[in-house]
Amino acid sequence: YGLEQDIPVVISTFSKTFGGIGGILLGSADVVEHIKHYARSFLFSASLPGPIVAAASTILTMMEDDGENLVAELHEKAEYMRKGLLDIGFDLGDSNTQIMPVMCRDERKALFMHVALLESGVMMVPITYPGVKKGEERLRVNVTRGHTKEDMDKALELLKMYGEAFFVLSGEELGPYED
Repeated sequence: YGLEQDIPVVISTFSKTFGGIGGILLGSADVVEHIKHYARSFLFSASLPGPIVAAASTILTMMEDDGENLVAELHEKAEYMRKGLLDIGFDLGDSNTQIMPVMCRDERKALFMHVALLESGVMMVPITYPGVKKGEERLRVNVTRGHTKEDMDKALELLKMYGEAFFVLSGEELGPYED
């Protein structure tokens, strides 16, 4: 839109964009220096480790060289996973990216599913209170270009099995907790 010159600061995270930690702040030297010396969150943070910077730099180069195809491949894989999750009956909220919430709406269900999946070789991070409101607990599905169709099929099969076992799909209560 030709507005780049009107944007004083660009901030981006490396955690979502590059699968790393930290982020980047871009702007004029004056603005960046001011933020470095006066922003509390910036003052008490450490420099990024060299390997994280190298990885981000490599990913940027890959995106410059073949970004359109890389993004198209990611979108295809995300759409495959999304369709599979919806076909099973999971609520994915309003997600339309490769990061999808599998809504469990119960902390124990989310944690039980997380542990069962992890023990079966599938990592999905549980998001519980206070990260989300009570009743909005979920598992986070993060599809990457590195996932194969076989990886996603295995995850879908396990999610269906555990979604039924822990009443995520039916919405029934788990019942009282017993020690």
